[in-house]
Amino acid sequence: MKITDVPAVAWDTAPTPLPTKQVYDWEALYQTLKEKHFLIIESDNVRGLYDCVEVKLFNNYLRKRNIPLFTKRLSKNRWFCTL
Repeated sequence: MKITDVPAVAWDTAPTPLPTKQVYDWEALYQTLKEKHFLIIESDNVRGLYDCVEVKLFNNYLRKRNIPLFTKRLSKNRWFCTL
């Protein structure tokens, strides 16, 4: 995904809250993604230089269902996600 693929409105959109039970509710987050067409995930839980744990877990959840997730890092702790 290129930075030009990120819509201008995504830069100013508030982060999408991650629904949780005892663990993250990825199905609820997926339904939100389908409704809004994109998500902004903000997290300080970063591994290495580029990997956000929550984005990686959500991506793994969708890959098991054969749904491609496209992500772009917008800042140090903010990611844009779309289908």
